[in-house]
Amino acid sequence: MQHINLFQHANEISKSFTSILQEDKALDSAYSDNRAEIENKYRQKLAELDSRKTQRISAASSKNQSAQTNIQDALNALAEAEAKVPVKYKKKYRPTSLTPKLPDFQALDDLATKINDGSFSGVVKRLTGIGGYSSMMDMVNDYLDHIEAGRMYLRGEQQKSSSYLAQEKAAADAEYAREKAAADQKKSSLMSQNDQVYDQAGSALQNKLLAAIDDPALVQYDTDLADALEQLGAFDETWGSYEPSLSYPDQLMIGAITVPFTIPSPADQMIQEKMPVAFSSGRGFCVPMTVNMAKPLQLLINYDDRCKTEVMEGIQSIILKWVRFMPPYSFTLTYIDPNDRGSNLGQLQKLEEITTWDICKKVYASREDITKRLKELEKFVDATCSRLAGIGSAYDYNLSNEPVIVQHLVVINDFPEKMDRAAEEALDVLINNAAKCGISMIFTKKGNLSELPSAVQNTFLRINASVNGHTIPLEGKMYDFQFDGVCLACETFIDGVKAIYNEGFKVDNSFANFFSNTTFNGYRESTQALLIPFAVDSRKRLVELELGGALTAHALLSGSTGSGKSTTLHMLISRVDSSTLLSSILTCEGM
Repeated sequence: MQHINLFQHANEISKSFTSILQEDKALDSAYSDNRAEIENKYRQKLAELDSRKTQRISAASSKNQSAQTNIQDALNALAEAEAKVPVKYKKKYRPTSLTPKLPDFQALDDLATKINDGSFSGVVKRLTGIGGYSSMMDMVNDYLDHIEAGRMYLRGEQQKSSSYLAQEKAAADAEYAREKAAADQKKSSLMSQNDQVYDQAGSALQNKLLAAIDDPALVQYDTDLADALEQLGAFDETWGSYEPSLSYPDQLMIGAITVPFTIPSPADQMIQEKMPVAFSSGRGFCVPMTVNMAKPLQLLINYDDRCKTEVMEGIQSIILKWVRFMPPYSFTLTYIDPNDRGSNLGQLQKLEEITTWDICKKVYASREDITKRLKELEKFVDATCSRLAGIGSAYDYNLSNEPVIVQHLVVINDFPEKMDRAAEEALDVLINNAAKCGISMIFTKKGNLSELPSAVQNTFLRINASVNGHTIPLEGKMYDFQFDGVCLACETFIDGVKAIYNEGFKVDNSFANFFSNTTFNGYRESTQALLIPFAVDSRKRLVELELGGALTAHALLSGSTGSGKSTTLHMLISRVDSSTLLSSILTCEGM
C-alpha cells in the first residue's frame, strides 16, 4: 500500500543507523558493566579485608578479655588468701626481695592453714621449727611474699595481654592498609584499561557514524523522496493549474508515514542537513503513503471528534489528487455526508457546478437520497459485471478498451447515520464487488467499529486518528501517519478543473504529434496482418484497423460516389449467415 521503494530504502537507512546506535548502546552497556564489575570486586575485596581485620582484632580482644578475666580471678583469689592472715600480723609484714611468680594456691592454702592453726600441736611445731618455720612471723612473711609475688606476676601478665591486643590491632590495621593499597592500585589499573577500550571503540564507532551520515544514499533518498512527492502532488507549488491526465496513475498519495528513527544531537542535525525533506520532523524518515491504483482504494478512518477537521481535510486532499491524476470523464465522486451535509468538502463543493460531467453531482445527506444513490451504484455494479465478460477487473478493461468503465470514489462519513436496510443491502453489493468494478471507498467512523460491515472492519486499510497522533498498521507494525493537507492553491486549481470540463476537452491529434515530417512512415511490418492507422482516441492512443489478421476475412468495397456501395453493403449485411462474423468492411469513396 505504500511507496514500496522509498519505504524499503527508508527502513534500510533506519536499520543501518539503528545498528550503529545499538552498537553504541552495547558499548556503553559493556563499559558500565565493566565499571560496575570492577567496583563490585573492589568492594568485595574491601569487605574481605575488613572482615579479616575484624576477625583478627576480635580474636585478639576475645583472648585478651579471657586472659584479663582469669588474671582478675587469680587476683581476687590472692586477695581472699591475704584476708586469711590476721590483721595484727599484716602490720608487722616486711616484704623481702620479690620475684614475680605464678601463685601456687595449694601451697598458699596449706600455709594459711598452718598460720591459722592455734592448736597446741601447731604452736609446738612453730616453736620447734618443724615445717621449715621457726616463728609465726616467718610464716606470715613468706605467705605474704608469695601473695605479692603472685600479684606482681599477674599484673605483668595483664600488661602482656594488653600489649598483645594493641600489637594485634596495629598488625591488623597495617595488613588492611597494605592489602587495600594493592586493591586500589588494581582497581585503578582495570578502570584505566576499561576507559582505554571504551575510548578506542567509541572513536571507531564515531567514525562509522560519520561515514553513515556521509553516505550518498541519504542525499539520494531525499532527492528521490522530493521527486516522488512532487509527482504525487504533495507540494503546493505543483498545483498551479489543472492539466488533464491522459493515463491512469500507478499510485495515489493519501498521506505520509514516518519510519521511526531517533538519533542524539548533533548527529540528528547533521542528518537533517543531508535530508531536509525526509528528516524534517527529526523523529523519523518520511515515506509517502500511496495506494496502488490497479486496485480500488479501501480506507477506514476511525477518528476522535477533536481531530475531525484534520481528517476531513485529509479526505479532501485524497479527492483532489483523484481529480488531478485520473483521466477526465473516467471517474465520479459520491459523497455521503448525513451530519455535515457537505461542509466537509470545502472548495470541492464547486465540482457540483460542472455541467458536462457528474464528477460530484451532489452531496447525499438525506436518508432517501443516500438510499437512491447506493441503489444507482448497485445497478452500475450489475451492468459492469456483465460488461466485463471474463475480464479480471475494470482497471484491466480500461487499459485496452473504449469507452472506459467509469471509476467511482465513494466517501461515507459517520457510518451508519441515515442508512436504512435497503441502503445497507446496496452497500454490501458495492463492497463485495468493489475490486472487480473499480469502486474505491472511504469510510469514516467515530468510536464503535462493530456497526461497520465485517468486510470493512477486516479488510479495509485502517487509520486511527486522534489528537495524540494518527497511526496506521503496515506489515505487522504500527507507524505514525499524517494526512496530506489541502493545498493552498486548491481553489485556483478547482476553478481550472471547472473551466476545462465546462469548456470541453480538445485532443491535439495533429499529424506532427504522431508522425515525423522528415522521415517516411509508409513502411510497416505486414507478414501477419495489415495495420492501417486512421484515428487518435481521447487518450492520444493511435487507433488502427487490422486486415488479414486472426479475425475472419475482410473485404474492400470501392467505387465512385453513387455507384451503389452502401446498397451493396446493406444487402450483404442483411443476407450474411449468423455464424459468420464480418469483422470490418472498408469503403473508400472515389475508388
